[in-house]
Amino acid sequence: MARVRVDDPALVPELAAHLRDRGFLVVETGPGELRVDLLNHVSERYDRARVQAVVAEWTSLHPRGLSDEAIEIV
Repeated sequence: MARVRVDDPALVPELAAHLRDRGFLVVETGPGELRVDLLNHVSERYDRARVQAVVAEWTSLHPRGLSDEAIEIV
């Protein structure tokens, strides 16, 4: 499991949809915060790396040109 914090809460639904499309279970836990679980859990280390990769993919494709600081994975 990983928690993802987004500086702009308006982006949460879009990021959540992107993560779900790639096989994650996503729950909004608060304004600008998601709990993310990989449905085919392998290990905490692998799962976290996978979340980081998918979030990096989303930020690189986002039309607003988001910086790495806009999203925090904890």
